[in-house]
Order: sequence, then C-alpha cells, then structure tokens
Amino acid sequence: FVVVYCSALLTASTHALCLLLLLLLLLLPPFPSSGYVIGSCYHQWSTVAPTAAAAGLTILCIEYSLAPEHPFPADVNDVVSVYKGLLQRGFKGSNMVLLGDSAGGGLVAAVAIQLQRERLALPAALGMFSPLADMSRQLDTAATLAGVDPILPGGLSGSPDSPEGTGMADLGKLYVGGNTTRLTDWLASPLRADYAAVFGAKKMPAVLIQVGLREVLLSDAVLLYHKMKEAAPGPGHVLISPYDAMWHVFQAFYDMPEAQAAAREMGAFFVAALKGNVCPA
Repeated sequence: FVVVYCSALLTASTHALCLLLLLLLLLLPPFPSSGYVIGSCYHQWSTVAPTAAAAGLTILCIEYSLAPEHPFPADVNDVVSVYKGLLQRGFKGSNMVLLGDSAGGGLVAAVAIQLQRERLALPAALGMFSPLADMSRQLDTAATLAGVDPILPGGLSGSPDSPEGTGMADLGKLYVGGNTTRLTDWLASPLRADYAAVFGAKKMPAVLIQVGLREVLLSDAVLLYHKMKEAAPGPGHVLISPYDAMWHVFQAFYDMPEAQAAAREMGAFFVAALKGNVCPA
C-alpha cells in the first residue's frame, strides 16, 4: 500500500486504484478526545495502515482544518472538497471507502450525509473506529465507563453550557467557535441525523463500526449503529463489531491480537464492499 497526503494527490496513472480516505485525529493528553482540535496524518497513519495492507488499498490521509482556528463546518467542507477533487480526477465513488477514528469516525458519517445532500457519487463503504458521534451531549457510557477506559480515563463530562474545564463541553465550544446552537447540527453531531430521510432507499454505503466494550464512547457507537441501520437497504449492510475488554481506538495498539483481528475484519469488509458484497465472507 501507499500513504498519500493531500499535498500529493494521485496522478492519472493511479485512477484504477481503490482508495481508502482517512479521517483521523491523534489522541493526546490533556484532551479527553481529539475533538477536532488536534492531530495529524503524520502521527496517526499507522493506526490504519494494517487495515489498508489487509485490504490492498492505497491510503489518502486528509489533513482537514482544525478548530478553534477553523471551526465547524470547515472540517466537513475540507473533506468534501478533496472528495470532489478525486471525482473530478476520474476516481469513482464506488472505488473509494472512508475510514476514521474517534472524532474522525464521526466526521465519516457527517461527510457521507453531505455527499448525499450534494448528490455526489457515494463511497462504497464507511468504516469507523470508536466514533465520536454526538458533540452536543454526554451519553451514558461517557459516565458509566469513566475510569475504565485507559485512553479516556476521565470520561466525558458536562454539557455545552457548563463552565470551562469540563472536557467535552469545552471541546464542543471550540469546535463550533463558541456558537453552541450549532452542536445539534447533523454534521456536527451525526447521531442526531435521520439517515432514512437523507439517503432514502438503497443509497446508504455499507457501514462497519468497531468499538471496545470498555470505552466511554460505546454509547456513541451503539446508538449510531441503530440510527444508520434504519436506512440500510438490507440485513448486514450496517454492522457493528464489539471487542471485549478493549478501550478507545484500541486499533492503534497493533501488537495486540485484538487490534490485528480488527484490521483484518475491517480490511475484509472494505474488500467485500468494493466488490459489491456488503458482508465479508
């Protein structure tokens, strides 16, 4: 596989290749989640390289704009612009898949919504590692699994109107440039979207969500799965894969058997989706 950054987009000679578009953010303390404010392809590409290798896909990692300097919806606009550029260069949506982790996982869902709104060719599949799906509120496992998840040990606390210093609330404010009314926008919090209304019949790309059972974003992943499944054209089109005793974005720890299994699973899913088969063998 090849790692390709936005500054070096693919040439005409590679148009037949299938692409894996990455929407990744690095988790670094003291932030409880990357939350669209930190991270880079330079640090995070290795999280998904095993998946790309398993699927035999070329990687294009998108360095989208980060808040607070570039608040929402700059991130969505950046990714959609790159995607449009690829279509204009001759790539087919059916030869591309989207993959993101944490905040990038939520961005995968948001970008798919925007692509459909603009009536653009949709990717063959959407992959998400531990997606952050709702920036507007704390969901159940953000509290119940706080102290259990070693990556986000403090959990996610507060609401957008809480005082500063409450983790998720601060990140939400940074993300939308202080305008907290925008946190309920479907593109900011894709868990709130009506996928059946957006995609209609038989238009939702195949979806696989991977999540650890000891992570604070477990609720985000499970509830997003149920919302997206409402728009699925058939059984097996939208899938969720829970991993016992695993934490937030455990796929980054590739020495672990669970991370290796997750890479194989996501890779097989992408291969199947690119061939038009929504369920891997």
